[in-house]
Amino acid sequence: NSGQYFAIDANTGETQWLSEPRVAENAAVVRAGNLWFALDTEARLSVARANPKQMDVLKRYTVAQSATWAPPVLSGQRLFIKDLNSISLWTLN
Repeated sequence: NSGQYFAIDANTGETQWLSEPRVAENAAVVRAGNLWFALDTEARLSVARANPKQMDVLKRYTVAQSATWAPPVLSGQRLFIKDLNSISLWTLN
């Protein structure tokens, strides 16, 4: 079941939920307010609402043509994505 997203209660260490297995080989997750931005190595960006009961994905985007190993960088209404060959800028609305 590797490659799962999950939530853990920081106080108890108890797993709150697990996503389906093999969603991604690797992912970098950044929180901004009540949203999570998860960028996996296949250049898929998942935008999810923070939810202690389930993975609440609002949207998914393909954001690059090659692998993405670096975490997404948020700056105001901008999102920077680094793939193997370039850095792209996305604007959030």
